[in-house]
Amino acid sequence: MYCFEVLSEVSLESEQLAKMSNDFKTIFEQGLNDKENSVRVASLRAVTAFLSSIEDQEVVLKFVSTLDIILLIIVEALKFDEDSGRVGLESLAELTSAHGEVWKNPAKLLEITSEVMKYPKFEEGTRAAASEVILALSGAMPAVLRKSAEMKTLVFPALAMMLMEVEKDDATWEDQEEDADMVGKDAVSTAMSSILRLSEDLGSKTVIACTDPIIAELMQSPDWSKVQAGFVMIGVTSAATKGNDSYMEEKMKGFFNINQMSQRIQYSAMLALGMIFANWAPTVQKKAIEPFFPMLI
Repeated sequence: MYCFEVLSEVSLESEQLAKMSNDFKTIFEQGLNDKENSVRVASLRAVTAFLSSIEDQEVVLKFVSTLDIILLIIVEALKFDEDSGRVGLESLAELTSAHGEVWKNPAKLLEITSEVMKYPKFEEGTRAAASEVILALSGAMPAVLRKSAEMKTLVFPALAMMLMEVEKDDATWEDQEEDADMVGKDAVSTAMSSILRLSEDLGSKTVIACTDPIIAELMQSPDWSKVQAGFVMIGVTSAATKGNDSYMEEKMKGFFNINQMSQRIQYSAMLALGMIFANWAPTVQKKAIEPFFPMLI
């Protein structure tokens, strides 16, 4: 199967691959249904490399029937060999980026990737790989995700859970280096960058519909880790929600008493404010500077 993978990526032209698609499909399906996990994962990599190299959409859509098998292989691989499961997720992201149209019904994909993202026992790279699959689809086919109920019920809730995975020990937290650019692979950085990129792809209406209920629940919690996650979610979605004045005014009310909150909540609130003042300018400065100024000095 490795030979098929290399053949697809570097040896054959897209037209050649398309002509042999039926023969390849038969071979791939045999490999995907093999008893050995290593053979199934190798077949998964081969078929995704093959499809990613084909430009003809009609040919690619002939392989839609293999997607359920591919998802099942990834789930099984993650149970017994996380490294091979992560490889499967990376291959799936490559395929999705090249041919997002294969996911006209992404419900199962979103369910599986959300479960992987929110499972803290998985390695950081595995959880990040799951988020990249969703991000590949949002970049290629944002309209499909806008219509998917799972974005509201599964994906954004999973990302919110990741935002809560902050260091609980204050002394350790104070020694940590800030990831201002959100390039780290830890759960919080992955969640922040994923929410930011999803917001850019999906737009204000979808973002507010998906995140507003989550933010409201987080902000009302007595758990500081949830409250700080709510502030962060407001901040990282602020670029997408700019222009919605009623939303902006409502969310800014939550910041007016941050000087009465704990240090950890204040930190996340100030981080969010930095994004908000940049993204909601100049409206937010005109409407919020008067109540904010006495509090911040």
